[in-house]
Amino acid sequence: MKIAVSSLDQAWKNKAVNRIACERQCARAAKERAQLIVFPEMTLTGYCMEAESLAEVISDSETTHFFQSIARKYSIAVVFGYIAKDKGFYLNRAVLVDSKGIVLAEYDKIHPFVHAGEDRVFKGGEKLAVANIDNVNIGLTVCYDLRFPEVYTAMARRADLVINIANWPARRFLHWDTLLRARAIENQYCMLGVNRTGTDGNGVEYCKSTCCYFPSGEKLPMIALEDTLDLIVLDTQALGNYRAEFPTISSRRDAVYAGIHA
Repeated sequence: MKIAVSSLDQAWKNKAVNRIACERQCARAAKERAQLIVFPEMTLTGYCMEAESLAEVISDSETTHFFQSIARKYSIAVVFGYIAKDKGFYLNRAVLVDSKGIVLAEYDKIHPFVHAGEDRVFKGGEKLAVANIDNVNIGLTVCYDLRFPEVYTAMARRADLVINIANWPARRFLHWDTLLRARAIENQYCMLGVNRTGTDGNGVEYCKSTCCYFPSGEKLPMIALEDTLDLIVLDTQALGNYRAEFPTISSRRDAVYAGIHA
C-alpha cells in the first residue's frame, strides 16, 4: 500500500487556507498513485481549544464534506481530524473516508491532553475504530493517546496499521519517536505517526517527525514529494511474514491481564 503522509504547517484557525493546501497535497499524492493520504490532528484549524467557534456538528460537518469530495475527486482514501460537536459535547475526532468518499471509521480521542486543559473542553471518546482499506486493517488514534499502551494493545489482533494523527510539540520529540517504535514492536503492526510542522498560534513549535515503524523496530523509508509531503510503501506481505516468523501476540494472556487491571 502506498501511503502519502502530510506534515502540514497548519494555518492557525484558517480552514479556507488549509483546505487549499490539503487539496493540493491530495492531488500530488494521487499523481504518485497513493491509495491513502493522512493529515495531522485538527487538520483545518491546528490544535486549538476554541471549540465553541470552530466545532462542527457531526451530521453536517463541512470538514467531513470537504474531504469526502476530494477523496472522490482524486480517488484516494483520506484520514483527517476536526473538532466535532455531538449532543452538546465537543470531541477531538479522527475520520477515515475511502476513495469513494464513504466514511469508514470515526474515532474520538480517548485521552484529552490534561496538560493543555483539553479535558476541560473536550469529552474523551469511548470506542476504538478499525476499518479496512485495500485489504489493510487500519486503526485510528489521536496524539496524546500514544502515551497509553492499552489502546494500542487492544487493536493488536485486528490491525495491520495503526495511525496516530497529532500536533506533538518539538520539545517532546524523543517521547514521540520512542513511543511510536514501542507500539509497533509490542503489538506487531506498523505504527504510523503523522505530525504537523511549523509554529502554531500559541507559539508552540513543531518539527518534522512524521514516520512509520515496522514491527521489527525499523523505520520505513520515506520518499519526499515536497517539503511537507512524503510517501511510504507498506509491504503487507513482509508484515505477514514477520508476524509468522516471530508471533509474540499469540503468547498474550489477556484473561490474566484483565485481573491485574481490575
